Amino acid sequence: MIAAAAVFFPIVGASGASAEPPALRVPVDCALGGTCSIQHYVDTKAGDGARDYRCGRQSYDGHEGTDIRVPTVAEMHDGVPVLAAAPGRVKALRDGMPDAFKDQLAEGVLTNHEAGNGVVVAHGDGWVTQYSHLRLGSIAVAPGDTVRAGEQLGTIGLSGNTEFPHLEFEVRHNGAVVDPFTGARKGAGCKAGGAGLWTARARERLAYEPGGLLAAGFARRKVSARDVVAGRVKAVRVAPGAKAVVFYALTRGLRAGDRERIVLRGPDGTVLAKDTNALSDASAQRIRYIGTRTPDGPARAYTARYTVTRGNGDERQPVVDVRRELSVR
Repeated sequence: MIAAAAVFFPIVGASGASAEPPALRVPVDCALGGTCSIQHYVDTKAGDGARDYRCGRQSYDGHEGTDIRVPTVAEMHDGVPVLAAAPGRVKALRDGMPDAFKDQLAEGVLTNHEAGNGVVVAHGDGWVTQYSHLRLGSIAVAPGDTVRAGEQLGTIGLSGNTEFPHLEFEVRHNGAVVDPFTGARKGAGCKAGGAGLWTARARERLAYEPGGLLAAGFARRKVSARDVVAGRVKAVRVAPGAKAVVFYALTRGLRAGDRERIVLRGPDGTVLAKDTNALSDASAQRIRYIGTRTPDGPARAYTARYTVTRGNGDERQPVVDVRRELSVR
């Protein structure tokens, strides 16, 4: 499992439990389902274990926000704007924490700073939104600023307690965590229902996606999920003298029972390697690869296909279906 925790910046909220909640827009400027995707939802389950608002497993125990990620640090460096989800006033912020994977940080750096760089916006009547794990130096507002819905606050980063570049978006009312997809308080259960807090357009853009592809490509050796997310795969690209060709696929949100199939073919369509697998456990982030040795140097072209299906018997539906081609020159 991968997890990214955030700690709320403490501020004093106003009272007013009967007040109307803010209508929330999508808090990032990116193509959901393309450039970015939802990795985790609020944990709706009280007690041990975790369930997202659709009773799926795209959450982890105690998670309080919605994690909207980009696949790798390359997209982070391109700059993905984080936007105010509703009008309000900046009540608190933090900057100065480096963009780094949590295991790269010195001991004690994360103490009381798990959320990394971030911004808290108050919307009145006790409603607050928090934007965590922002990129170092990207914050574009100051305490006391009035912000419009859609105004840029910063960009997606890798700061704080995290293993992938993302925004963790949290909603609170009078200090209690609220799931923006249902409008219910955290722990109310995945069948709590409710229209949620998103605008109609935002809800459409944030449609539930039970798993998907993050990245896929070729390398000259086996690569790890960290290699892909950190952008190190470019350093192991396939060149004419390579002794192996490896195809990899990085996925998110796979479930127990999902079936993987991966095939690598040579220039004439000959199958060089293939494998199938049924997952025994859910996987928040998973790397899958297959390869072939090339003692005399690689051939000029390769084709790989990776699929994941879900369901029972003949009712299986595609979750991932990706094809990649490689030309070696």
